[in-house]
Amino acid sequence: MTLSDWRSSLRLHRLKQKTPGGTDVAKRHRGKRRSKKSATWKVSEPVGGKFLNNEPVFSADEKYLFVANETAVHIYSTATSLLVRALVIGGTTVVTGYALSPTKPNTLYVSTLSGLIYHWDWVEGEKLGRWEIGSDIFGLAVAPMPSQPHQDIVYTVDKKQKWMLTAHKLMSGIEASKTELATLYRSTNPITSLRIVQGGRVIVATSGDRLLVGFSEAFQSPSLQELSYVFREISSSEWITCIDIRESSGERQSGGKKAKSQQGNRAPSVDIVVGGLQGAIFVHEDLLNKMIQMERPSTGRETFKITPRKLHWHREAVNTVKFSLDGNYIISGGSETVLVLWQVDTGKRQFLPHLASVIETLVVSPSGTSYAVRLADNSVMILSTSELKPTANIAGIQARSITAQLIPRGKITTVESLEAAASSTETGMEFPRIPSCISRVNPTQVLVAVPASQSNVQGANVNAPYLQTFDFTAAQHVSRQALARTNTTNLNIGPDANKIGEPDVKFVQVSSDGQWLATIDEWAPPRKDVEHLAVDGPDASEEQTRRREVFLKFWKWNVETKDWELVTRVDAPHECPVSGVSTGRVYGLQADPSSPGFATIGEDGAVRIWKPKTRLRNGITVRGSNAEGLTTWGCVHTVALDRFSQTDSADPAQENTPIRRACLAYSADGSTLAACIQESAETDSGVVHFINPATGGVPYIKSGLYQGVISAIGFVGRYLVTVSDLVLVWDVVEDRASFSFAPPISTFTETQRASMLHLAIDTSSETFAVAIPSADSTKRLHQLQKAHSQVAIFDPANSSPIFTTSMPRIVTSLLPTIGSKGYLTIDASAQIRVLTPRSIPAVSIFRPDPERRETLSGLENIYGDADKEDETVAATTSTAMDKRANESDEEEDDDEDAGQDDAQFAATHHIEEDNDDNDEDDAPVVRQEQLTQIFDVGPSFALPPVSELFQQVVSLFSRKPRNA
Repeated sequence: MTLSDWRSSLRLHRLKQKTPGGTDVAKRHRGKRRSKKSATWKVSEPVGGKFLNNEPVFSADEKYLFVANETAVHIYSTATSLLVRALVIGGTTVVTGYALSPTKPNTLYVSTLSGLIYHWDWVEGEKLGRWEIGSDIFGLAVAPMPSQPHQDIVYTVDKKQKWMLTAHKLMSGIEASKTELATLYRSTNPITSLRIVQGGRVIVATSGDRLLVGFSEAFQSPSLQELSYVFREISSSEWITCIDIRESSGERQSGGKKAKSQQGNRAPSVDIVVGGLQGAIFVHEDLLNKMIQMERPSTGRETFKITPRKLHWHREAVNTVKFSLDGNYIISGGSETVLVLWQVDTGKRQFLPHLASVIETLVVSPSGTSYAVRLADNSVMILSTSELKPTANIAGIQARSITAQLIPRGKITTVESLEAAASSTETGMEFPRIPSCISRVNPTQVLVAVPASQSNVQGANVNAPYLQTFDFTAAQHVSRQALARTNTTNLNIGPDANKIGEPDVKFVQVSSDGQWLATIDEWAPPRKDVEHLAVDGPDASEEQTRRREVFLKFWKWNVETKDWELVTRVDAPHECPVSGVSTGRVYGLQADPSSPGFATIGEDGAVRIWKPKTRLRNGITVRGSNAEGLTTWGCVHTVALDRFSQTDSADPAQENTPIRRACLAYSADGSTLAACIQESAETDSGVVHFINPATGGVPYIKSGLYQGVISAIGFVGRYLVTVSDLVLVWDVVEDRASFSFAPPISTFTETQRASMLHLAIDTSSETFAVAIPSADSTKRLHQLQKAHSQVAIFDPANSSPIFTTSMPRIVTSLLPTIGSKGYLTIDASAQIRVLTPRSIPAVSIFRPDPERRETLSGLENIYGDADKEDETVAATTSTAMDKRANESDEEEDDDEDAGQDDAQFAATHHIEEDNDDNDEDDAPVVRQEQLTQIFDVGPSFALPPVSELFQQVVSLFSRKPRNA
């Protein structure tokens, strides 16, 4: 297969993906078989994702909480912390804002970066309207229109050539022609935040270090064209990172007796609190009236100044600040993982320390009884204001991600930022692979190494010392535990104000029986801590290498506690050939598919095979608390690989040169282990060693199996697949190349190629998948954010791809599913997608149903005192259930007849009513094999929708009995 043919295939598929409507690949192919290749596999809807840097929103009754990611607004129950519904926007656009309607609390406005505004009925899950304003939208707020109490005004922060504040009167249906908009403010500098109070009379916005306060004196006009604001601004001593605004009672006077005498002419009294980039908080009391009085000639500027109160405790930027509902307290949070409560009158502080992660945003509930705190570990915690105890916890997938920072934010130069900038200049921006694997005991759960915290201003290179278990079919966090030492409750700042880093988990693998977990974690001291030991810069890197720590850990699954217990820790599993350095890096970890066991390959160019064994003490088996024999792990074979290059087939002088890259792969039956090592991509001769894991021998060595930077290798039946600058499929039995192609990755550096090229082997379908990055340039973070990946699935015997698709973001992990044919991808926005053949029933990736309107409290209607509102809810729920059943029928494969299913479902209900009084003897007999045919179609994530299963089961039990 030629490179041009493969590129043409990807280009054709990319054009197919850009169809109107914004639906996913699986939906676009339903009902239309465009080509044989595109119809063979399908892609599920995305699950998970990084929460946006927007404040969560409480519903009016505080029973629900709205949190959004890039593609959807998720609605969670505050009583159960479970996902109730997702309002999926669709397409490739990014959600930038959302707000409840003040006139109709059951509706929600959602804005996107591409200039679209959606109006949703979030109770019913229906889209009520859609408008395109023709400019990029970065923020949104909603207020009622004074002249028309039932009409909303939508305020947006948008940008065409300049940044603008715009008011929109959005109409739909037959009144669509009455839609209006009015530009209220223009600026050449980015508008970073927006707040609306007094029903829209007062607008507060920020732009860098400037605070903008807009006031409209004549606000009763029915037309937006007559709406006008006067904007006043003041400068802050710091870049403004967050604000909050509160309508005060007006008791705090702003200008003495004269101000009291002019009470009738006063503007609304508003208090504004501002958080700064350097950690300061500024409190402005009745700021608008003070600014107005400063403009009056009668007011002496010498005796009247606008001076805010200053509160300072945070060491770094204030990420969020809020007034309490009564205005007596200010709540703030930042990178210190401490929630600070300030008493406004006295300045006294209270602390809620040791939160799980950096505090990103905070919102106060409408009644003031709860705080919703969004943390940098992609979770939201709801706290009671009285006891500051958590009442709900909502956690998404916490994998490392690259978050697009749409609105620029000021920066402070630190030691860490200088080191990161130097590193990115040398090697280009790198996005490392996410260590992950799928549980073999629970195939619907993916195990991911995750960081303790990753704020929106951090890059992707954050250490990941935790293991998260995430159920991708239920879109639900299962558990999280530490795999290495953490600084959650320890001091994480050194004497010189440099951050103390945590170890980074490099590899995660589960054994073939699912009972053992092997991990590799690595740590090195910060460069600043060892610079005093070095004469010059390069020596500082050597000092870091000498103090490097690498651990291989073996964990056993505990059925009772439902977590992994550490059994064995191996210090420095591989050596380093450099003189004076004892600990070498580990470049690969693979699980033996035939029995419990693992293999590692390291910087010393050796492969080590690890197996469990019974723990003995003085020749006697050591037993645990349940009298079972305890197990430990040890190395049974060490295989030193010969080094070859294009210039010299075997140079003993190279033995002291550290290996830069290495790869491992087991065959499907575990009888062969392939390994390759690489010192330099320029001189590498593409040698792969074939090892017998049982004996540790190397019976065969083959050269020329890869070119350039090696990224991954794997076995597909009789074929060996190598992914480097050339993707090569080699027939091991016939000793010849089946096919090869060169992916278009010339814009990427060697480091980026090694980390962004992915290979996965699916033994069930005997196929392999490759994920190939695509970007114009990746030397800067904003360029890497725009990059994406192409995923292609191949049969090793055929050079043409079975299926190709374009992912909207860079793929960071590519895994084969367990127990069924397919692949799982995790991308740079922490979203999970599953690719499966069309012959397999639709993957039941969790999509909240409209009928899943919970009983919320669970006991509130137990005595039957439901009011009329509850009856209305029940009626709408029933309607939504019927509607959802119809939608599920439409989403089946093309061979299914949705109309026939609907008729069958209706007939089923009719039969049940007619046979309600029949005797048990008339009931049909359902055999076990009939139920097996319905449910035995693979693992749970491969099951068809519940509505289809229900229809099939009901059809069995509702058949007419046979006549005797």
